Amino acid sequence: MFLFIAGAIPTLVGIVYTTVYPGKDAHVLAPLLIGIFFLVLFGLWETYGNIKHPLTPTYVFTAGKGRDLTAPCIALAVVNMFYYSSSILWPTMINVFYTNGGTDWRYGVLLSTVQGIAITTGGVALAVFGGMIKRWHWQLSGSVFIMVLFGVLLALGNPGNKGLMIAFVFISQTAYGWAIYLSIAISQMGVEHKNLGLSGGLSGAARFAGGSSKIYAPTPCIVSNHK
Repeated sequence: MFLFIAGAIPTLVGIVYTTVYPGKDAHVLAPLLIGIFFLVLFGLWETYGNIKHPLTPTYVFTAGKGRDLTAPCIALAVVNMFYYSSSILWPTMINVFYTNGGTDWRYGVLLSTVQGIAITTGGVALAVFGGMIKRWHWQLSGSVFIMVLFGVLLALGNPGNKGLMIAFVFISQTAYGWAIYLSIAISQMGVEHKNLGLSGGLSGAARFAGGSSKIYAPTPCIVSNHK
C-alpha cells in the first residue's frame, strides 16, 4: 500500500503541474520520475515479493488473455476521460457560443441538462436492453467506440451548429452511461468470487486515475470570432 501510494500521488501531481509548468520543468519531471520509480518498485514487490495477500496478483490481469479484467479497467479509464472532457467542453461551448458569454444563464442551464439526461438514458437503456443483447464485451466495445467517436466530433463546434453539437453530446454521453456501468460490471464478473474486492479496488483506481489525468491535462481554449 505504501509503495502504491508513494507512486500514484507523485505521478498525479506531475500531471497536475503540466497545467502551469512546461513539460520539461522540474516541477513536472521530478514528481513523475519519483512516481514511476515507486510504481515500478510496487510492481516488482507484488510480483517477486512472495506476498501472502498481494494487492494486484498477476493472474487476475492475465485471466482470459487480459479480456476479463485488464481490458475493462482500460475501458474504465478511457470512459472517465471522455466524461470529464465533455463536462469541460460542453459548458465552455454553452458559455462562449450559445449564451452570449453566459448572459442568458437560464438558457445555459437548459442546455446543460443535455449531458445528465443522456447519461441517465444510457444507464436505463443498459438495464433494459443489455440482458437482451448479451455479448457483454461487444456491448462494451461498441458503446466505448460511439462515446469516443461523437466525443471527438465536439471539436467541430461553432456558433452556427448548436443543434448538431447537442446531438453529438447526447449520443456521446448516452454511450458513456451505457459503457461506465457495463465496464464496472464486467470488471467484477472477470474475477473469481473471492477476488471481488481486488477487482473493485483495481477498477476504481483505473477509473479515477483516468478521470484525474483528463481533468488536469491542458484543455484547449474555445475562442469565438463572432462579435
